[in-house]
Order: sequence, then C-alpha cells, then structure tokens
Amino acid sequence: MHDRIRGTLSQAIWPAGCPVELWVIPTSSSSGTERTITVGDDIPFGHKIALTDIDEGETVYKYGKSIGYASEPIAAGDWVHVHNVESNYGRGDQAAEQTTDG
Repeated sequence: MHDRIRGTLSQAIWPAGCPVELWVIPTSSSSGTERTITVGDDIPFGHKIALTDIDEGETVYKYGKSIGYASEPIAAGDWVHVHNVESNYGRGDQAAEQTTDG
C-alpha cells in the first residue's frame, strides 16, 4: 500500500507486525522516496496509524489539517487515537495556537 501525501497519519486496517510500504509524494522542494514502516499495534477499521515518529507536544495532522497534538511520543506504525492525541476539535483556543505555531 502506498500512502502519505501530507501529514503524519493514514487511515486503514492493519494487524500488528504488518509491513506497510509508503511512497512520499514529491513536492516542489523534495523528491519522492519509498520506505517501509512496521505496524506496532492492531489498527481498527477507520482508525489512524502514525506514518512518522511524532514527538510529545507535536501537532498531529490528518489530510493536511491539524487535529490536535501528541500527548505522548508516538512511533511510526503506532495506533493514533484518543489515548495519545489531545484533540483540538471544539477548542478554538488550541486551534488558534497551533495555527500560529507553524
């Protein structure tokens, strides 16, 4: 499966230990690359998987939009959900802060 156009997440269903091939789409400032991550947790249908390592406090993106920030470090291949992401949905104060952070 090829994934990752923008952001740090993908949605799909994968069992733990499954290798996932990624293709990073080239942009005007980068060239395309391929790499493989290994799924660290069983990913339920419709849930998110980290495509890159995400540091605690780092903004988490889905479809290129900020959805919150990591409440703990998240490794590439890990399940991303409410247990490790603090949502900014409904939080205008956090959404405004993250927009100005970059």
